[in-house]
Amino acid sequence: MTQKLCYEIAGLCIRFVSDGPLRDEEKWSRFRCTEERVDHTVCIQWADDLPEPTEPALEETEKICLYPGGLRLFRLRNTAPFHAASYEAYGSTRVTVLHQNAPWGQTPRELFDLLALPNLLIKKDRLLIHGVLIDVQGRGIIFSAPSGVGKTTQAELWVRNRNAVIVNGDRVAVGMENGQLTAWGVPISGSSDDCLNRTLPVRAIVMLSQGSENIVRRLPGKEAFSSLLTAAYFTPTHPKDRQAHYASLLSVAESNRIFSFSCLPDSSAVEALEQVL
Repeated sequence: MTQKLCYEIAGLCIRFVSDGPLRDEEKWSRFRCTEERVDHTVCIQWADDLPEPTEPALEETEKICLYPGGLRLFRLRNTAPFHAASYEAYGSTRVTVLHQNAPWGQTPRELFDLLALPNLLIKKDRLLIHGVLIDVQGRGIIFSAPSGVGKTTQAELWVRNRNAVIVNGDRVAVGMENGQLTAWGVPISGSSDDCLNRTLPVRAIVMLSQGSENIVRRLPGKEAFSSLLTAAYFTPTHPKDRQAHYASLLSVAESNRIFSFSCLPDSSAVEALEQVL
């Protein structure tokens, strides 16, 4: 019996259709929508074997190998055997999952890497970036930095001192909507439990670094673009989308809402950033 689940992520409606078990999860359930307007369909087929590539791989990452013709093979880690395969056609992604690996492959979260969400979002002029999104009285602030720098620390300082709400503790979709820089919660949040479905006008995207004092600086276009480039997810298995990816980066960079912030891990950082914003 065919099973279906439909989700809306940053204005993109994605329908999952499977000839086997398909299970919803708590984080993803917050993004459920109807099938009235579907932008992309993921067709999941369970099988005993995966398609065999006939040519050498074009690109290879820890989890994904891309082959001529668009075939992608996926594994859970670098030395593991392949778990699934996918091929993207216009408006749909066809996924093959091995019976022997069940129950793996029965949830959208497990198929996330095969979905190539950053590239699907680009079709809506959205970027998927590594960062923490907080809601401060109906406006969003995004903290972005490499792991360990202090994104969560700064977000929690705003929660304690300004009654902010953490919308997503790891990833956020961002783009221009009707001339306004806008952020969307997404159903993937890494190891963070914070994962809400909210859409917010963006007050600032803050590129963090640790410092001995609080120094905030608005980044001009070229610096803003370079900072966003390091923060944005981009799936290398879709090089044809690179130009659109750069165009979206440029539009966000030119919003004049990108800041660098060398900061302390205490409440003085909240006051320093707030004064500038």
